[in-house]
Amino acid sequence: WAGEYSGLTATPLDQNQRNTSVDTAVTSLSTGTTGTTAQADELAIALMASDTWSATELGRAWTNSFAEVSFSTAASSSRPGLSVAEKDLTAVGTVETTFSTTDTGDQMICVVVTFKETGGAPPADDLATKLLTMDVPSPGMIMISGG
Repeated sequence: WAGEYSGLTATPLDQNQRNTSVDTAVTSLSTGTTGTTAQADELAIALMASDTWSATELGRAWTNSFAEVSFSTAASSSRPGLSVAEKDLTAVGTVETTFSTTDTGDQMICVVVTFKETGGAPPADDLATKLLTMDVPSPGMIMISGG
């Protein structure tokens, strides 16, 4: 998954937190709670990576007003799955969200990252300029690059 966003500061990365179910198959998992954001106007991006996409495909949901923007699958149902959700923050504070599925569940890792915006939150249709890439190169590892 790759997303482009505008309205971010020159050094946008602020807070991040991750949580994993290790070897246990689960149907929901929290990202954990970040430290306090540096400013009110930030973009929060959350992701859930599962060992097998077909075990987390049905009934996907994120809590705390995060909205899913992508669910990536592979040709084989035994390949990893990746759900990406986002939320515009408007107040200084900590950030947490929980991914859940009504499917059978799987081993998961959940991550939330916040990025500082320049001024007010950009309009939803004006999110383009900074390229952020998230990848799951191996089980238990998520790479976030760009910005």
